[in-house]
Amino acid sequence: MKLSTGFNLLALATTPPVLAADGYCTTTSLKNVNLLSNGIVTVYHLSIPALSSSGRLNTNCIMNTGAKGAGVREVQTACNECYGANLDVDGDYGSQTKAAVKAMQKKLGLKGNDVDGIYGPQTGSLMRFYGWSSSDWRCVRAGADA
Repeated sequence: MKLSTGFNLLALATTPPVLAADGYCTTTSLKNVNLLSNGIVTVYHLSIPALSSSGRLNTNCIMNTGAKGAGVREVQTACNECYGANLDVDGDYGSQTKAAVKAMQKKLGLKGNDVDGIYGPQTGSLMRFYGWSSSDWRCVRAGADA
């Protein structure tokens, strides 16, 4: 006797994790960060990836292969100046930029699926950007004043 379950087997597709971002980084936002060194507070100005929504800038955004523009240039500059990459700063998030972001994510201590080469809120909060003050340029983490 042959038994049949009557069910069709469906291939289950895994979906990538949803990024907690509001959209794609298409521009930049200026952020000031105070650093305390030897009793002196220095203000560093950072240009960080952002999106423009309803006339406001929001830094809770993502970039991946195919993204273009000012936000990509800031990530490329940070990868070069702060993490030792050798990227062309061309504003095109291609395979080399993705590989440099992956290497940076590893240096930042991210593990597993978090090392994906995608710039998003988690990577942006941990990474250092190349910023300027009245006296010098320095790699500064955008996520905290110190």
